[in-house]
Amino acid sequence: MAYKNIDIDNGGTTTGYDPTLTVPANAVEGDLMVAIVFTSDNNPDITPTPPTLETWTLWPSASMPVDGTAAVSPPAAWIYWKDVSAADEAAAGSRSYTWTFSGAEEQIGVLLLFDPGQVGQFAKNELTGTRTTIDAPSVDTTTQSEIVYHCAIKDGYVQFSGIPSGDATRADLTTGGTSDAYFALAIVEETYDSPTTTGAKTFTLATNEANGFTFSVTDEGAQSSSSSSSSESSQSSSSAEFCEIEDIAAAAGSESSTSSISSSSLSSYSSSSSESSLSSSSSLSSSSQSSQECQDLTILDEGFEGTGYENTWVETEANGGQIDPDASAPASAPHWWGSQSLFINVPTSGTDIQAYATHTFVDDYQRLHIRVEFNVPTAGTVNYPREILTLRNAADEDLLKLTWLRTAPPEFMARLAIGSQNWPSTDTTLDNDANHVLEAIYDYQSDEVQWWVDGVLEDTITLSDYSTASDGRAKKVLLGQISQQPLESTTRQLR
Repeated sequence: MAYKNIDIDNGGTTTGYDPTLTVPANAVEGDLMVAIVFTSDNNPDITPTPPTLETWTLWPSASMPVDGTAAVSPPAAWIYWKDVSAADEAAAGSRSYTWTFSGAEEQIGVLLLFDPGQVGQFAKNELTGTRTTIDAPSVDTTTQSEIVYHCAIKDGYVQFSGIPSGDATRADLTTGGTSDAYFALAIVEETYDSPTTTGAKTFTLATNEANGFTFSVTDEGAQSSSSSSSSESSQSSSSAEFCEIEDIAAAAGSESSTSSISSSSLSSYSSSSSESSLSSSSSLSSSSQSSQECQDLTILDEGFEGTGYENTWVETEANGGQIDPDASAPASAPHWWGSQSLFINVPTSGTDIQAYATHTFVDDYQRLHIRVEFNVPTAGTVNYPREILTLRNAADEDLLKLTWLRTAPPEFMARLAIGSQNWPSTDTTLDNDANHVLEAIYDYQSDEVQWWVDGVLEDTITLSDYSTASDGRAKKVLLGQISQQPLESTTRQLR
């Protein structure tokens, strides 16, 4: 999915103007066109009539009239879409479509052209009365490379005084004139590489009425996380298998017991060959890879590079626990970790100490493949598990944990837990100050968990023998220390 072009008809200073939008010259059959038509102070009787030359579909719920009078109502907007037809392509650059309005207000039209795709998310922020800011509301994207448009419209001929940052500003204009009878709009584009919550975008203005709205477009046939679940069911009876993947790399940091998680990514994948397409940096043996039989489609990719997080995570710090997503990667970390990691610090004593970050998935997942690359420079002295990664359901019940605990320094153990405290597998001893990889495939649908250490299959476990969770579908992933036990001084760095 990619943006290709835009056409704008702002109507000048003419009241009762009907916007006409032209098919961009580079349009080809099958491309997606999204048209937005706006009107100023929206009396209840002002409604658009779409073109009759070809059918444009009004986006369900994507109309924003506010019922009221011109004195209290902000501008309104309607969103339509259609695919570029053969006739559109043949006359691209000259073929046009006109929206007719019933009132004598000012109107603007904007047409956005994309590669073949489909409409995605929509949310609106309709308000009456005056204000100095307006939010284009947050939406939850569900596909890879989803393009989101944060939009605002306001009464008055003066343009917005502040426009939020984004990948591109596609519109920042006014209908002209010098009175409150006219209006202005702004459209900000941002592409989100993986499913996430976008957050609201705030536009600022001189005191006046305003509306905000947000919409997205996705690849044609793009599979959202919700459609992934249905694909999982529909493919279960065929030779193809559907799964989700979570990749998390970890390493560790300071004296007593430290760990660093290098990166995390959640992927969806379907069966295609005897080997997975995990990158060479995964440090997995071919025997471990062949067990997955899947081709990656990334859902979540977190590397902790730059300021803050790359995706939406919620931090929890309690009773001295600390978390920092901008910490430098440990000196012993491999080069592919990049320069930063998530630093987690737990003090020497106390109770209910917590330091972790939580990401909530858009949907519930029945199958997850988790990968953790980590390094523990020193193993500490307390023989108690430290969580690296925890999967939870929507009810916040633990489903699976990957942990480590000290044995006799310089050695430590890797451990898998099902539920909150069941440890069905034998511990595996590891050397500290060395790179290690933990991996697990959590398959609620098949009632099975498999886990590997450094590419060697450790065990295959029947979930129902150990799990007591009310719902086995994963909704959240947590990175860091979540237990409420008194601990020695512990730090982790997750990248």
